[in-house]
Amino acid sequence: KERIEKIKSCHQTLKDQLEIDSTYRNVMAYLIQTRKIDPDIVLNGIKKGEIAQITMYGYKSVAFISKEMGLYSCICRRAISSSSSFKGDFKGCNYDLGWRVFPDNAKTAGISPGAKIYAFEGYIDMLSYRTLAKQQGKDLSNDIFVVCGSVSKYKCVVNAAKEYSRDVVICFDNDKAGIELGNSLEKELAELGNVKVSKEFSVSDRKSTRL
Repeated sequence: KERIEKIKSCHQTLKDQLEIDSTYRNVMAYLIQTRKIDPDIVLNGIKKGEIAQITMYGYKSVAFISKEMGLYSCICRRAISSSSSFKGDFKGCNYDLGWRVFPDNAKTAGISPGAKIYAFEGYIDMLSYRTLAKQQGKDLSNDIFVVCGSVSKYKCVVNAAKEYSRDVVICFDNDKAGIELGNSLEKELAELGNVKVSKEFSVSDRKSTRL
């Protein structure tokens, strides 16, 4: 009951701040042309309501949206114009959940027994990883992706591992914070007893896909 009440409260707080534009043209150009994200991944995210274009403080921005039980749980935004580098989370995000991206058929088919949980610091990191995986012929269509928002908010990964009892791949950045907190996350996951953990620390390029 407490969890549901928190989800409802977060939903209303986030909904009050969100006003989605009627077009996605700027966001598509930013993600596909500037960030080199696979077009099909972008279009699917828009179709599922996980990627949207918004205008805040006069700047066109991309919003990354996560829902739980059909209710808003986390929303972050980043400006997409060359005149602003702002990025941040909406007030009221539920960091117990983070941003969760499930397989397209999860509602009808459930989560595959062999599915893994891939954990990321940022949403674009996740999109870039999926882009490179597709280019390399790696099938991630049955897996779950969890975005923390920042490495210090990794508790959402532990919660997802508890809820779904799936192995976890930590894909934090290969910097001091990413390595240290990735190791801390690994230790907490190991305490669950039934979760295998692997790590794929990576380097992010601001203007291209994750390498």
